[in-house]
Amino acid sequence: MIALAVGLHELGLHTALFTDPDDHPEPLEQHCYRLARRRNVPIRPALGLQEALSRTSRARIGLVCYDTPEGAGHISPLAGHRGQDVLLPLDPAGRMPAFDFEQRWCAPAILRQLVLVSTRGA
Repeated sequence: MIALAVGLHELGLHTALFTDPDDHPEPLEQHCYRLARRRNVPIRPALGLQEALSRTSRARIGLVCYDTPEGAGHISPLAGHRGQDVLLPLDPAGRMPAFDFEQRWCAPAILRQLVLVSTRGA
């Protein structure tokens, strides 16, 4: 997710990464964290789901990574909520119960990360 935040920043978008601490970043992630600091890409503490949802809008897209049943990370925009479901357009079902999403978003090695992207300050 840090590589995604840096890459989108390099394309001229404003990005910020919200994340739990990563105690064992891979070498590529370490490199991307250094790039993010040099380019002033904000790295902030992870948000809860309600706060993450409240920070997304048409002008500010949230991208999340969550665990799949197969144990692989999957990235999707966080497009809001409907009732008790979180809307995830790139998930095969397009939505997921908020409780299930939170469990998958906090899975080991997923780190509850959110990249906020906008054309103006993220």
